[in-house]
Amino acid sequence: MVVRADMVGGMKKVRSGATCVAVLLSAWLVAAEHVTLASLLTRAGQGAGLAQAGCMSQLVSGTDAQGGSEGCQRGAALIGATAVLASGDGRNVYVASSGSDAVAAFSRSAVGGLQALGCVSNNGTNGLDGTKHACADGDALRGASALALSPDGKNVYAAAWASSGIAIFSRDAATGRLSQIGCVRAISTCVGARGLSGATAVVVSPDGQNVYVASYDADALVSFARDPSTGLLKGLGCISDDGTDRQCASGNALRGADALAMSPDGLWLYVATADSNAVLTFERDPSTGLLTQRGCVLDHAPQRGSCTPVNALITPEALALAPDGRTLFVASYDSNAIDVFARDPATGKITERGCLSDVTYSDNSKDGCVHAAPLYAPSALTLSPDGRRIYVTADSGLVLLDRDPATGGLHYTGCVTYADYGDDTTKNCVVGKGLAGAAGIALSPSGTDVYVAASNSNALSTFVPAASVTAVRALTRHGLIPVRLSCPLLAGSPCAGIVTLTVRGGANAMASPHTYALATGQSQFVFLRPKAALIAHDVLRHKQLRLLVSVIDRRNASSIRALVSLGNTHRPGPSRPHN
Repeated sequence: MVVRADMVGGMKKVRSGATCVAVLLSAWLVAAEHVTLASLLTRAGQGAGLAQAGCMSQLVSGTDAQGGSEGCQRGAALIGATAVLASGDGRNVYVASSGSDAVAAFSRSAVGGLQALGCVSNNGTNGLDGTKHACADGDALRGASALALSPDGKNVYAAAWASSGIAIFSRDAATGRLSQIGCVRAISTCVGARGLSGATAVVVSPDGQNVYVASYDADALVSFARDPSTGLLKGLGCISDDGTDRQCASGNALRGADALAMSPDGLWLYVATADSNAVLTFERDPSTGLLTQRGCVLDHAPQRGSCTPVNALITPEALALAPDGRTLFVASYDSNAIDVFARDPATGKITERGCLSDVTYSDNSKDGCVHAAPLYAPSALTLSPDGRRIYVTADSGLVLLDRDPATGGLHYTGCVTYADYGDDTTKNCVVGKGLAGAAGIALSPSGTDVYVAASNSNALSTFVPAASVTAVRALTRHGLIPVRLSCPLLAGSPCAGIVTLTVRGGANAMASPHTYALATGQSQFVFLRPKAALIAHDVLRHKQLRLLVSVIDRRNASSIRALVSLGNTHRPGPSRPHN
């Protein structure tokens, strides 16, 4: 099994006492955290190595900002932000917004910052009445929900489920601005094609010769030839669950097709089908672009049937292949799980190796998963360029999993949630802005910057590498608070600053400040001496405490917070080194 219990970073759920104490650990460059007194403290979110560098959100008049988006910069064409795409040259980020019926374009700076370039929407508004001409007027964009970029960077394709079509854009190589040049839809002003009802996902083959679309309502997979000189599409045919009255070829377990992933060599296409609870394997002929179904794995499939039975595959919503193409990851929305499959590059066959499921389902031993992460309703996922980290969007926000590239084992690293999310499973998460309804995720080409689209917050959030803190469980024998700081390699420059400890809602320091300086890739312990008043007032009077941790990155003027819990049982922590 890929995911072993001893490889999963445990998050121990501890009920807090009536009193809340906040611990603020601030730093000049990035800061880190925490712990406090008298003992057993379990903290999952401090090892993430991320800080929120910013967010943009569109405010809808007459409604309250959700998910902490009131602290975000105002944006446009972000209502129902569903999918996000980073260009291969690192210059741009694009967002598909199903509520605005739009695609929004952003320029990206060398340090990951975003600036709006404009938008194209189905009716020329930003999604709100009375905003005509806020966006360029486009076609086939109602319910825009998925994006794909051609390998040459010349075209962007948007799948729009309410339009049952595809919008085709040319991309300016110098600026990244988009101009719509065509569409595929069953109307006279667009190129026609069968099987596009509820178009939900789109992918471009690595050679740039073909585009494929998954259609949820049509239960179909549609193939197109792409003209590399213009980016325009020509239909090649479709495969559907029932053949669509002989308009398409007949497939197996294609009900609710909603996600796609193509192998790096372009020879195999994988399709997730939410209503069939399956992942399908198709072989691609690179000379024609045509597809042939070769396999099917299905949640608890019938014995000796046409599909292989697997676990934790109820409502698969997203697919991602490891960079080496040897592992396929599936986010299963209603299984609350990430399912892991080994892949044979020669045959395209996938074999289930294990799954990681939401921690609250630990009493369900029959699903075959390890239960160790806040994975309720995962919706999208992507991998870092080196394949060592998996980023997952879920109902709670953003979840981070580290992966052993040799064994494929997963280790729960941390999570980022939003202020309005009140589930116990996320009380140890970092708190960010604009993450309600996190639905789409993308990385910059280098993997340094993480972009999250959130449909309920109507927001696009940016996260950057930052110093992190690993969980520390106890005071030292000398009564000091041990804080382990780490500066990630992706930070690109040393981490340095000051760590301080303050009580929530107050400005007075509750420990002597401590300076630190770390090279990238380096970790060290610093030790804070708490003031006697903090111990006497809180630790001795209460059995357990809840602590609010704030991590501030001064480079990006950003702050993220997290709640942690501790009990009053003294256990010795790390010893302070002798000078």
